Amino acid sequence: MRDVCLTKRTLSRIAKGWKSIWERRSFRQVPEIRSERTMVSDFFGYKLEFEGYDGGDLFGTTHILFMVGAFLFTGLVCVLTRKMPKRRVEIFLKVLLVVVPVLEAAKICWESYYDIHVYGGQFNFSGLLPLYPCSLFLYALPLAAWAKGKLKDWVLSFLTTMGVFFGLTNFVYLNVLKVYPLFTYASMVSFNYHFLMVFTGIFLQATGYYRPRLYSVFKAEGLFALYALVPATVNYIGNRISPFEWFDYCFLYNGNSFPFLLSQVRQALGEDLRLVYTLLVIAGFTLPALVAFGVSQGIRGMAGIFGRKKQAHAVQKEKYMSKIR
Repeated sequence: MRDVCLTKRTLSRIAKGWKSIWERRSFRQVPEIRSERTMVSDFFGYKLEFEGYDGGDLFGTTHILFMVGAFLFTGLVCVLTRKMPKRRVEIFLKVLLVVVPVLEAAKICWESYYDIHVYGGQFNFSGLLPLYPCSLFLYALPLAAWAKGKLKDWVLSFLTTMGVFFGLTNFVYLNVLKVYPLFTYASMVSFNYHFLMVFTGIFLQATGYYRPRLYSVFKAEGLFALYALVPATVNYIGNRISPFEWFDYCFLYNGNSFPFLLSQVRQALGEDLRLVYTLLVIAGFTLPALVAFGVSQGIRGMAGIFGRKKQAHAVQKEKYMSKIR
């Protein structure tokens, strides 16, 4: 009887110990040190601290004003720098080569600090690695700045077609605003990262540094397909090691490439169709690249029409002035 009591007492102590550890390290409990909010703590706040936020900043007035301002800034810069020499464009690419990795590394360190140090979890291998479609921008910049010949041509093809579309999609539909308010560190990093993707692709075309052709779309798709082998491999390995199928980098595994048909796609996806789905998604990214190419060609055509009209008007004015003299 005494042994039974001792066993019950021991189990009770163990249970209380695990309970206290869980309460201290639980992801659902915000530490008391975060109870006093300040402007700085709100800006650098983690997603679990915005429980009352309902995603209302997405397409809110401020978000729209930010987008309009960014587009106006891009247009103004492209007009002012349309005759910029190639040497200065390459300096711009080398500056980006420093800025963009710093943005990405700082974001990963910031989120990992909260996951590991503040909330007692572990590194988010299933969602924090830079293996998304937009992450290719990060890896393309060194090649765009330093590579030569065909390799550089392939990279610039991506930056001016697929890169613009990927950046624009996430710049307009800023997915992070579903979780974080606009004026937070996570939102600002995502906003600026995707804006730089759009700005870089348009800037390279506006300055004449690179003008994509129709074949550039397929070069961009080829480069993306090679890159996609890495996240696809990580997805398949990660989802077999992990008890949860949380690995879905580049949206190549769980049907997230079809957000409006997500439940239907997930029901249809069996193990036999995983590879087929992955290959279809990789090939399907050719379509947005074609859209981005078509838009750039249309803008260039309109600019050419207005430019020719302006030039013709200047010639007519010169003829008129010569007659007066």
